[in-house]
Amino acid sequence: MEKTIKVLFVFPISQVWGGEKVWLKFLAKVDRDKFSLFVLTFGEGKLLKRLEKIEVPYYLLPTARIRNVFSSLKNLLRMISFLKEGKFDIVNSLGVHLLTTLATSILSIPYVLHIHTVHPLSLIDRWCLRRARHIVTVSNFSKEFLIGYGVKPEYIEVIYNGIDIEELEKKVKGIDLRRELGLDEDTQIVCYIGRIVKWKSLEMLIRVIPKIKQGYSGKIKFLFVGDTPKIGVREPDYKDILLKLAEELGVENDVIFTGRREDIVDILKNIDIFAISSQLEVCSMAILEAMTMAKPVVAIREGGNPELVTEDTGILVEHGDLDDFADAIVGLLKDKEKRLKMGIAGRKRVKELFSIEKNVANTQKVYEELLCV
Repeated sequence: MEKTIKVLFVFPISQVWGGEKVWLKFLAKVDRDKFSLFVLTFGEGKLLKRLEKIEVPYYLLPTARIRNVFSSLKNLLRMISFLKEGKFDIVNSLGVHLLTTLATSILSIPYVLHIHTVHPLSLIDRWCLRRARHIVTVSNFSKEFLIGYGVKPEYIEVIYNGIDIEELEKKVKGIDLRRELGLDEDTQIVCYIGRIVKWKSLEMLIRVIPKIKQGYSGKIKFLFVGDTPKIGVREPDYKDILLKLAEELGVENDVIFTGRREDIVDILKNIDIFAISSQLEVCSMAILEAMTMAKPVVAIREGGNPELVTEDTGILVEHGDLDDFADAIVGLLKDKEKRLKMGIAGRKRVKELFSIEKNVANTQKVYEELLCV
């Protein structure tokens, strides 16, 4: 039997957000005959049970703020010791991580950075990025973002997020969402799924509702599915801000906030249009899941969205253009055949370009090429 490649995956936090969910799906599908998987993470959180579920062993370090030099130094020494003992062939971190950059540099271990998000980078982050020689990111949009910070293009590989189509289909339970919500069968549902946070620009989805109602006389509901993280006690609840805006616009009876739901696939099966108004989506899993479930997408023509949504699978609009956004949704509400065609094309596009199998194969190839296997 050939020796497996030992890969350590570093999760800077042990919570489960977008990037962590993507990586968990990837880890569940990696070829265990070729790769031995281990995880290092910091602090106790929901991630640990998810790792146990997919049978990936993990090593836990205490959380430490970078500004706490003593605690960070202790963690660095612990990490170096763990890396030496583990004799890992490759270390892959989720996002820029100073301790991992330092430890792998000291021990000369091949190091891969995985970038799932874009945000203003600190001086430390920039230093880490410029030392990296192997970066995987999830869209050409995020690649250009990194190049803008001085990263050489030849060090960056674009590997899109992967959707496990078979797993999604297994999750379908057959709920009747309209019946659950007390809606008539002929009510059309425009839906957003994701965190209810300010950077998602959800005010735009609320503000567009009156314009949609002017252009479409049928029954319609706007569904917001997701939780609202508590950022701080002084911060007003973002959902409350959105509800107040809906009330000011006279559309409070047209919106439904469901909170966090685990039956996302069933919800997607029941809706008519998936709408998302955020500008900085890098490679939106919500969009890809909606396309997988054969739903047309209306999104903003920014970020990584144009790499996912084509004119065959949905409609892209300019951020802030409420008239354009409203026209796109109204047009789809009035044209069932167009919605169906876009849905079918979207599902086909996911199968061809954004499958978990393609994601895993391309990432494994990066590891093998890095070690000249």
